[in-house]
Amino acid sequence: MDFQYSTLFNAPLSLATYALLACAILSLWIERDYLVWGTLLAGATVCGIISNRLQWPALLFIMLFAGLCYFTFHARHRKLKITCSIFVYIMSILLWYHKIPGFSNWQAVNGALLSANAVPFSMYLNFDKPLIGILILGFGTLPLLKSKKDGYGVFIKTAPIAIIGTFVIAALAYAFGYIKFEPKWGNFFVVWFINNLFLSTISEEVLFRGFVQKYLSIAFKKMRFGSGLALLLASILFAVVHTGGLTYILLAFVSGILYGWVYIKTNRIEASILTHLFLNSIHVLFFTYPGLASVA
Repeated sequence: MDFQYSTLFNAPLSLATYALLACAILSLWIERDYLVWGTLLAGATVCGIISNRLQWPALLFIMLFAGLCYFTFHARHRKLKITCSIFVYIMSILLWYHKIPGFSNWQAVNGALLSANAVPFSMYLNFDKPLIGILILGFGTLPLLKSKKDGYGVFIKTAPIAIIGTFVIAALAYAFGYIKFEPKWGNFFVVWFINNLFLSTISEEVLFRGFVQKYLSIAFKKMRFGSGLALLLASILFAVVHTGGLTYILLAFVSGILYGWVYIKTNRIEASILTHLFLNSIHVLFFTYPGLASVA
């Protein structure tokens, strides 16, 4: 598929909105400073309001979600922390499903056929879903990689699991008749990759591995196989938020096991993010995307 980038550059304020949002996410790996990422997020919000990607109700919900995240990680009272963490999860799912009012996400692709007999593909540049990653990481204490040496070590541990896991999941999807081998390349991949990384994958992994799985593991730490139970529950929760049929949910569950296993082995959110991104990239480049219309 050839993507017309002029559709993005013809709306500079909308483009600035998502560029600043991506910079806010990226800044967390440079220096997790409220002033830095908060300023970038505020800039994205202002551009979003001016470009009509955000309406005023969104501001109230952004501030509410930010407050819930702050108290989840910094409240002194345990009951308040637990209560706020439950509402963080609930609000994250509402943001995931775009059920919070005030967000007008930008549709960049509408009903395109990336493969023969594929489900028509639409892609949005979202403002609501990335807030999950920004605010949980921004206010939280999840360790982030800061050096090339540490990053190299995580990559060495992650790469074999990611490659084998992706092969297994692709084989399952093929066996279920969900995909066919249909390699393709176009300039569309660049915008898809940037969007998938910054506006989707990071938030998904931060929520289900860096938040849900991490804190379930803490809750179950005195139990035998507690980390395994946390992995299982987080993967089930990850699967059920993926609408699109039973086959898709099953594949999402197996994928969640893969991402969660990588997270356990490395104790690094970057490992699950990269594994998730790698699997998605292999899918879009080499197989039917999003899936065969006869099955999905």
